Amino acid sequence: MRAAALVFALSAAVVWTIGGILLKKGTDVVSTSTILVTQYVVGMVAITGYLLATGGAAGAIEAVERQWLRLLLLVACQIGGYICFVAAVAHSGKDSLPTAVVLAIAATYPALVALLSGPFLGQELAWHHALGVALIVAGVVVTLVG
Repeated sequence: MRAAALVFALSAAVVWTIGGILLKKGTDVVSTSTILVTQYVVGMVAITGYLLATGGAAGAIEAVERQWLRLLLLVACQIGGYICFVAAVAHSGKDSLPTAVVLAIAATYPALVALLSGPFLGQELAWHHALGVALIVAGVVVTLVG
């Protein structure tokens, strides 16, 4: 299980890296609204296909019926964060923060999750996890100062 989590996390980092670069290229030629609408429409089609293929639609509907308020808050946070991310990338570049810096700042959210996992999830950070979080934050600070 630990290896699978690591592989998926590293895969997400690689895909998001490519996605961040493509996003900046995309905002140079189309509006952020177009990118957001396209992404969420394609995402809904993909998720619907996945649920139909795996037979998970009934379980998903049942979970929504039981936990609709939590799910609504989760979705609002995810979509709100992504809208802010797309807008930040769209406004980066010439006469602004470099795109690399904007992406680095946005990429600190896992460090924030790690810091908040103790108080909100009851999880303790081992010393090496805390060191990793500190290095992430230090890296962003160095990027901003330089």
